[in-house]
Amino acid sequence: MRRLAFILLAVSLCLSQQSSAFWQSRDSNYNGNVFATYYIATTGNDSNAGTSGSPWLTPNHAINCGDTILAAAGTYSSGNFANGKWGTVSNCPSPAGVYFARLSCVGPYLQSCAINDTASNATRVDASNWAVVGWTVSSTVGACFYATPSTTANLHHIAFINSYAKNCKNSGYQFAPYYANMAYGIDQSAIVGAIAYNGAAGGSECFSGASIYEPKNVGATSGTHIFLAGVFSISNLDPVTGCPGNSDGEGVIFDDWASQQSTGIAYTSQGVLEQSMMLGNGSAGVEVFSTTSAPIMIKSTTAYGDYQSTVHAGTYNGEGLINSGHYSTWTGNIFQASLQTQNGNNVYGFLVGTGMFTADATNTVSGNYIFGVSGLNTSNQGSGFTFGSNTLATPDFVSPTVPSSAPDCSAAATTTACMATVIANFVAQASGAASLGYQAPGSCTADAYWPTWLNGVVPVGLITQPCGTN
Repeated sequence: MRRLAFILLAVSLCLSQQSSAFWQSRDSNYNGNVFATYYIATTGNDSNAGTSGSPWLTPNHAINCGDTILAAAGTYSSGNFANGKWGTVSNCPSPAGVYFARLSCVGPYLQSCAINDTASNATRVDASNWAVVGWTVSSTVGACFYATPSTTANLHHIAFINSYAKNCKNSGYQFAPYYANMAYGIDQSAIVGAIAYNGAAGGSECFSGASIYEPKNVGATSGTHIFLAGVFSISNLDPVTGCPGNSDGEGVIFDDWASQQSTGIAYTSQGVLEQSMMLGNGSAGVEVFSTTSAPIMIKSTTAYGDYQSTVHAGTYNGEGLINSGHYSTWTGNIFQASLQTQNGNNVYGFLVGTGMFTADATNTVSGNYIFGVSGLNTSNQGSGFTFGSNTLATPDFVSPTVPSSAPDCSAAATTTACMATVIANFVAQASGAASLGYQAPGSCTADAYWPTWLNGVVPVGLITQPCGTN
């Protein structure tokens, strides 16, 4: 099986090269439709024409869905991407069915376009229909990739794609309602092909690698409204002693979808996490917290070695965790704990808890590999809930090692290529486990959970997509 690991490494590097070519050939063309291409640069000016020879400084310009703003390689000021710096995107979807305008780095590598924030939040998207593609971001003050309204208006169709959040004081990736009026928030949002490393690094509040907090019911369409795929969430510890219970510091958390503040209306649309990997985070690898109405699907995801925070004192400790959750479905995943206890409490491969309201029979946990230290595989504190058929055994990863330093993506075009060695280390070798958990991107295949509103903006090589989506 070690040979398979090296094959995966080679495949990932190949996909990186394909992805780079994709952007070069598709930046202004989708299905034969030619869109406008504009430019920004670190030395640009918003009074310029937005051409390659006369670039803008910020994306604060009115453009259309399907258009692209290409960012020249360089290190940008976070002030260029703060609230109020995102223009209105019109004519959505485009005639070709594209729901986004793109702010895309033109550099060849993931770290070619960078924002090293020391003032607020590295990016704060506060306008609808924007996809931010190919950026590396850090922040000593706030979140790295952050989307939230800055007025009393709901937002929709915001995506962070092929991106790297590292050393973020708050969450690496966060979608949240408007802090001044929690009745307003975000729907139809996505994180695809993303690294969150050492986020939730401090502050007076609680954060995680990726947090989808209180989304709002904006669009009435069926299908997936919140989509996360190809997410690598690593060592997001959240060392804040004031965080309640075992929250936060998760790799990914679907957070408080039960009752939107100021309205009391529960979020009802579908959320999905797939093709992702959680390693060495502060609490759960993946947590569904406080949901009553929204179906949430977690599939093809690996969580290993979490609960590394020494300040959280929660009793609900599971690599996979349903905490006050309804209507979640977990299948095809691998959850392996590396600790028997943390802060005096047992750590399980998977735990179903009660919290504010009991997790019940609306949840399904079946077809997974689940393993805990000294037999602490599963714990069920729910009412009416019963675990389905899961394999309670070690998946026998090739070389399960949580990265001890920030991944170096300076020579990688995609997050997948940057994480190739980690991907190879977490190939499962146990019988029946090889097809479960995170899988390196392969040929296109059907995916019932793919949101069609992402068509045309996700490059090849980040995840396995349905055919015909690019």
